[in-house]
Amino acid sequence: MTGNKKRFRLAMLGLLCGGLLLVGIGAGVTFAEVSSFSYGGEKPLDSAHTQSQRFEVPLEEKWERFYISTDGLQLSEPARIETSEDVEPGTIRIDLLYQTAGPQVAYYSWEEKSANSKKTYMNLYWTGRDELSLLLACKDQLLTDIRDRKISDYIAMWMINVVITVNPADAERVVLE
Repeated sequence: MTGNKKRFRLAMLGLLCGGLLLVGIGAGVTFAEVSSFSYGGEKPLDSAHTQSQRFEVPLEEKWERFYISTDGLQLSEPARIETSEDVEPGTIRIDLLYQTAGPQVAYYSWEEKSANSKKTYMNLYWTGRDELSLLLACKDQLLTDIRDRKISDYIAMWMINVVITVNPADAERVVLE
């Protein structure tokens, strides 16, 4: 009986050592393959298309200042405020031009009250960033890059231009943050 136990333990030890050897070889081959990849830089997704969007936001009289934040948009150039008589007094027109492979731009606003003033804030941000749909949108591009032994940083959305237009009478009340 003790001979069978000893033989069994030696067989298990042999399997363990053989498994560790195979794992080591696999890890070495994988490291050699992955280390031969190069970085391809930032690339827009092939499935991205140009889109424009316009928001008309009411500017209420009770608001002393209206602060607009574009931090969540990753702007390539700064947003700008323009004045035009074509815009109704008490209205803010926000025109956006961007490339997207799915995500859209949305906004939310909120008020902050203090003893001396009442400020209103608006934040523009990307919405609809579903990682699975973005992965499926770029899978062919990713597989082609892997075949070419490079990996890139794929950009699914980027803002080209943000123009905020207000009536000249409201120009002092609207501020970019």
